[in-house]
Amino acid sequence: VGTISGDDTSDRQLSGDDMIADVVVRGSLISYGTSANVAERVTFTKMSSADNYNVILADGELSVDKADCTIHIYGAVEGKPYNGSTQAISGYTVGVRPAGVEVTYNNGTPSVSGLNVDTYTMKLNADDFTATGADNYNVTFVIAQDGALTINKVPMSIVVGDGGKEYDGTNGT
Repeated sequence: VGTISGDDTSDRQLSGDDMIADVVVRGSLISYGTSANVAERVTFTKMSSADNYNVILADGELSVDKADCTIHIYGAVEGKPYNGSTQAISGYTVGVRPAGVEVTYNNGTPSVSGLNVDTYTMKLNADDFTATGADNYNVTFVIAQDGALTINKVPMSIVVGDGGKEYDGTNGT
C-alpha cells in the first residue's frame, strides 16, 4: 500500500520499476477561506503500471488562514499659547498597513479641547477604530500616541519705570 498526500511526491517509487510520473490536482486559493483541492489523475512511468494498482483519488481541502496585522494609530499632538478662549485639535494618522486596508474612527473625528494652561488628551481607545478591506487579516490596533493639546503659558514681562520726587511729607506714587 502506497500513499501520497499533500505536496509530498518525493517518494514516487512503487513496486519494482514502477514509479509515479505525475499527480494532477486542481484547486487554488489566494484569500482567507477554504476550497476543494480535487485529485484529477495519476500517471505512471510505465503504461502497464496503472493496471497493477487500485488507484483511489481522494480530494483534499485548501485553506488560507488570516494573517496577523498590527496597525498603529497616532493621535494629533499640538501645542498652542494660552489665548483666553477654548482651543481644540482633532485627527489622527495611521501607521503602515496592508494595501487596500482602510482605518476609520467609529465616533466621527477624535478631538480634544481646553481653555487654561494644561495638557488635554484625546484618550484614544483601540476599540474605537475599524479596519475595512481587511478580510485576510486578524487586525489589532495599537494606540502608539494618544492625541494631546498642550496650552502653554504666554510669556509676560512687566517693567516698572523709575520715579522719584523731593520729600514733601506725602506718599510718593
